[in-house]
Amino acid sequence: MRSLILVAVILQLTVIIIECHNYKFGDMIAFPRRCGCIKKPVYKHFAIYVGDKPFPGKQPGQDIFHHTLISLTHFKTGCVFGVLGEKVKHELDNSLDNETLGTHTYIRSTDEVITERINNVTRDGCGGYNPLTNNCEHLATYVRYGHKISRQEDTWIARICRFTHIPIRLCIKYEEALERIEKNALQEAECWENPSCAHLAG
Repeated sequence: MRSLILVAVILQLTVIIIECHNYKFGDMIAFPRRCGCIKKPVYKHFAIYVGDKPFPGKQPGQDIFHHTLISLTHFKTGCVFGVLGEKVKHELDNSLDNETLGTHTYIRSTDEVITERINNVTRDGCGGYNPLTNNCEHLATYVRYGHKISRQEDTWIARICRFTHIPIRLCIKYEEALERIEKNALQEAECWENPSCAHLAG
């Protein structure tokens, strides 16, 4: 009887997990990074959901594609496949769909085009990380829409320059803050895997 109850609970949890994700291929996923008493997310990490679609170099269980830190020692970044996971909060963020900014309208590309872009990036690389011109959100928007943009909407980091009335491209505080928090991203992920320091992950 206890075994049947356990099986039922596991199945129920599985259903809940599937329903909570409900992501489709090519969706942009945001990972809000929070810190202490700051109400808004400090910033958002972005990834593209690829599910179980096969790609060269993609391992079983990997279901996202993102620009992230791959070596903490040398502060090396790369565009790689990863695992969505259950321990870090994430949410759907296709908010740019059909939105016009300036002269460009952001239209979701076809699965075939998204696949081609991911293959091109994995083959040719995605270039060195730059918080203003080549970050995780730039990759995600390029893959989904074919046009790079990073707005970090509704985050603390996006408001730094607005408060000081300085254009973001000239705001040193913005750049320095993004560099620091991206460098901490890998440490945060590693901490989630270590129960002894999980309380430090925030």
